[in-house]
Amino acid sequence: ASLMIGCLAEAKTRALHVDGVELEDARWFTREECSAMLAGRHPDYVKRNHDRIVSVRKGGNDYNTGWGDLVCMFNALQDPAKSAAYIDATPDCKLEGGNTHAFMFHWIHTLNDIGLNDASVTADAPLTGVFTKNGRRTYVAYNGDAQPVTVNFSDGTKLAANPNSLTVKRAQP
Repeated sequence: ASLMIGCLAEAKTRALHVDGVELEDARWFTREECSAMLAGRHPDYVKRNHDRIVSVRKGGNDYNTGWGDLVCMFNALQDPAKSAAYIDATPDCKLEGGNTHAFMFHWIHTLNDIGLNDASVTADAPLTGVFTKNGRRTYVAYNGDAQPVTVNFSDGTKLAANPNSLTVKRAQP
């Protein structure tokens, strides 16, 4: 399974044709919906997509076969504990070109530590995320500017994002 995204185009019609060979499904998405999907902001969507990928891929749920490392990392967006158990038990699993065990381990265990993406909280800056685990929120913001920026989250939290860096703030339990 794959996600194909079209960018900056002018459509003559909103009608979509699905041939059943190259495309299994097609629909229009808003810019916000695309952003949320790519950021893993909806764990239920990730689960449905993961389960679909596993049902049709040659290796099934064996993450130690073609692209399995990426499927496992994608699954961490909705079930980080399962992905962490896999990488802990199979630290030398096969990798697709460009991936590393260190990156895979870091990605999965970070999500296992901070929790799932919390789409109920938004921010006034574009490169932000809020993650929740056991009721505790972690706020993340990337500031590519040369000056500090204060990011305001919809739950009232403020985060002083350092210049040219990723800033992380954990709420008190």
